[in-house]
Amino acid sequence: MYLKKNAAIFVRESFHKLLYIYDSIVVKFVKRKDGVDFRKNVLPENLGEDYDYDKFVHYVPSRSWQIKKVIKILKITENDSIIDIGCGKGKAIYDFSNYKFKHIGGLELNEELAGIAKENMKILNLPDVEIYRDNALNFNNYDKYNHFYFYDPFNFEIFKTVIHNILENYKKKPREITVIYQHVRDHDKVLNEIDGFEMYRSYRNPVRIIIYKYNPSRKG
Repeated sequence: MYLKKNAAIFVRESFHKLLYIYDSIVVKFVKRKDGVDFRKNVLPENLGEDYDYDKFVHYVPSRSWQIKKVIKILKITENDSIIDIGCGKGKAIYDFSNYKFKHIGGLELNEELAGIAKENMKILNLPDVEIYRDNALNFNNYDKYNHFYFYDPFNFEIFKTVIHNILENYKKKPREITVIYQHVRDHDKVLNEIDGFEMYRSYRNPVRIIIYKYNPSRKG
C-alpha cells in the first residue's frame, strides 16, 4: 500500500512537471516569434512605489493547461465576459482570448506591468481586450464582467475588500457571477462568509483552485 501510494504521487508530480515544461516551451516560442513578454517572473520589490510588499504578490504567469481546465468547468458561452484581476503581463488574458468570451479585460495596479500587458495585446493583435491600469479596490467597471479571475494577486484583507467592491458594482447589473481563485491560501474564507456565494468546484492542479458562484437568491 505504501509503495502504491508513493508511486501514485510520483506519477502525479512527474505529470505536472511535464505540463510546466510544456507550458514554458509554448510561452518561450510565443515570445521568440512575436516579441511578447510573458515569461519572466517579477518580484514585488522590483515593481516600484505602487506596491505594498506585505499586501501584494509577485508576478507569475498563469499556466495554459490550468486555464484550459477552468474554462472547461465553466462551460463558457458567447454571453460571458471575464476579467483577470492583477493581470500582470497578461498571460491569462492571452489564454482567455482562445475562447468565445464577449469581453475580456485585465486589471493591473503597476504601471510597468500594465504597459507590458497592453503592448503584448497589441503584438498579438487582440484590440478588443481591455487592459486597465487601476486599483482593484476602487475600480468601477466590474459590472461589465461576470467571471472574475485571480491568480493570487494579493492578501486576504485586500481580496475581501475587492470582493465587496465587485458586489457593489453587481447592483448596477444583477447577474450570476463567478469567482475563480488560483493558488488559494485562506481566501475561500472570504467567500464562505458572504451570503449568496456557493462553492462550485475546488481541486488541485497542482495548486489549489476554487470556483465560487454568486447569486443573491441563495441568501439564507
